[in-house]
Amino acid sequence: MYRAVVVSAVAAGALTLAACTPASDGSPGSASPTPDAGPGVTVTVAQWGNFNLSALADAYMADHPGVTIALSTGDYAAQHEALTNQIVAGADAPAVAVIEEAYMPSFVSRSDGFVNLLDLGAGTLRDGFMSWKWAQASNANQTVTIALPADVGGLALCYRSDLLAAAGLPSEPAALDAAVGDTWEGFLALGKQYQAKAGEGGHWIDDATTLVNAAQWQLGTGHGYYDRTDTLSMTENKPAFDIALAAVTDGLSAALAPLRDPWAKGLADGSFATTLCPTWMLSDIRTGSTDPQAKWAIADLPGPGGNWGGSYYALPNQSDADTLQAAYDFIVWLTLADQQRTLLTTTGAVPSLLSLVDDAGVATVTSEYFGGAHVGTIMASNAADIERGVYLGPKDPRVRVAVEAVIGDVEAGRVEAKNAWTTAIKSAKAVDAS
Repeated sequence: MYRAVVVSAVAAGALTLAACTPASDGSPGSASPTPDAGPGVTVTVAQWGNFNLSALADAYMADHPGVTIALSTGDYAAQHEALTNQIVAGADAPAVAVIEEAYMPSFVSRSDGFVNLLDLGAGTLRDGFMSWKWAQASNANQTVTIALPADVGGLALCYRSDLLAAAGLPSEPAALDAAVGDTWEGFLALGKQYQAKAGEGGHWIDDATTLVNAAQWQLGTGHGYYDRTDTLSMTENKPAFDIALAAVTDGLSAALAPLRDPWAKGLADGSFATTLCPTWMLSDIRTGSTDPQAKWAIADLPGPGGNWGGSYYALPNQSDADTLQAAYDFIVWLTLADQQRTLLTTTGAVPSLLSLVDDAGVATVTSEYFGGAHVGTIMASNAADIERGVYLGPKDPRVRVAVEAVIGDVEAGRVEAKNAWTTAIKSAKAVDAS
């Protein structure tokens, strides 16, 4: 499933930051002055959730007296739907639109409704960001880039260390990493050991469908369910599907999709021992796990990295020249290292800049609730470890929903496991033909 919650997943108190303000060093992402576009320019910014852009906007305006940043905040889905309508109509769009990863394929397919940032010189910024992240906002041959990367949804494994310890399994992150190894098969094998000890009602993972996307990112095929000619291409994704299917057939899944009411109840009841968690989910775990005995921790994922979610700053091409320049200057400034550090410490938004993966300031961001885990470094490193970007065609999000629904149908007994992949292909083809 895609993120349908606010980006400020790490609530106040979940993260701590030691006092540090690393000096700018002139490297990509370091703080540097940006030019004013001229007096009397208003840059409208449409955001969703809580990006904490208000304080940053105030700071920017203080240093750029000729520019007014006007923020508009709305519901996640409503903001994206409104932007879609504005792009189609060619009117009423904001100067800056904050866009979530799940919507990027749709907007990239409508790239003529956005400014090609390469025309404004953004190509000089490319190497400063995680390459896969940049690619998501670009067309297949990367001749058009419609947005600058903001945060990433670095993915990790959140787990109940108390439940693992009670089952006689490794409960410290390093020991758990060693026990799982570097494959999803190792993760599932340990899950079988857990359930043999946990007894009735205890499951290894909350939902098997989340494994599809996590494993898909690690396949190295370079695309989702479509290749770069936007032709449906399912075969390369079967290994990821099979991992999720194995979790179902082995009885390891509680069939509780994250962030829905049954999941919240299962979280409170201890119905599952592990969940795949991007940074923005940490506060949901912290506030929803009401058992005072619950002890959550964070470990690495099997395989090379992982990501779930993240956002971008795009410029619809409906502004006049002065406003466009001011808007571009502002989003470049937002993506500089100092601002990305600020967003990490205030909202939990994990930086997309490569220079911050091993940054001292990012390393000091920890979560006491999750056993003192170095959240910033773990999530940023996992996102940076992704070897290749996954190309998503315009219909990819809908195909993904259809394919993952088949996993749910197997869990519910509506589809036999032996027929699951064939059914998934049929479902994908139906979406593709629609």
